[in-house]
Amino acid sequence: MFAPLQVMFPDPGYVLALERDPRFQKAHGSASVAVFEGAATVAWRNLDVVFFLSATGALSILFTLCRMGGEEANSTIREADLSEIAPQFVVSRTHIRNILRAAKERGFIGHHGERRQFIRLMPAWITAFNRFMADSLAYSDLTYRLGLAALADHEAPLPA
Repeated sequence: MFAPLQVMFPDPGYVLALERDPRFQKAHGSASVAVFEGAATVAWRNLDVVFFLSATGALSILFTLCRMGGEEANSTIREADLSEIAPQFVVSRTHIRNILRAAKERGFIGHHGERRQFIRLMPAWITAFNRFMADSLAYSDLTYRLGLAALADHEAPLPA
């Protein structure tokens, strides 16, 4: 999660996390325990998206749908189009159908066309995923700052 933050906020940046500095990783891990419930809060606020994080290949399937133009109201993507690339996700066509069904149940995809044969991502998915990413990035920033503070405290010179 630090690479997107680095792009958005290069100053002061997230170099210690990106470079996997061992001292920082230790400080970050220790400091993050204090706000561990924040990770649970992010998950609880975003349960519909968390479901897709836990299902094999689900996010990749939805991202591929997006790359194929699935956000467009006049999308001409059919379920079969995604099924053809099932081997790329190392899942079965049935699994893809199940993911699409779960997404439909949550209002994340819809069907359109004369025979409702085309699928598209709905604004509800975009909104839910954006909220999840914003929450995740904010939490990553918080834990980074806590890690920096812990590192500074640990490496502070002893008083004379």
